[in-house]
Amino acid sequence: MPRKTKKQKKQADQRRMYITHLPPSIADGQINRSLEIPVRKKKIIEVITYTESDYDKKLRKFTLSDMKKTFLITSFLFILQLVIFYAYTQGLLVKVIP
Repeated sequence: MPRKTKKQKKQADQRRMYITHLPPSIADGQINRSLEIPVRKKKIIEVITYTESDYDKKLRKFTLSDMKKTFLITSFLFILQLVIFYAYTQGLLVKVIP
């Protein structure tokens, strides 16, 4: 049979302590009927109202236009790379060796 680990020994000691030191209501056989419910604090929700300024509107407009330009440039470079690749594989472009 395997030996007990330190953790198992601590758990057994805690169980023994709990059994030997029962609360008074359990030892007497009387059940305490009153329950104490802990009162929870209400969370305060802060509502932040944000009004969009003219600067924010302009910034959003420029951001969208910049994103469109970036997408167009990226797609152009990608298509150019594909055209060069297919032209090279078809033999239309000659590799220059110095």
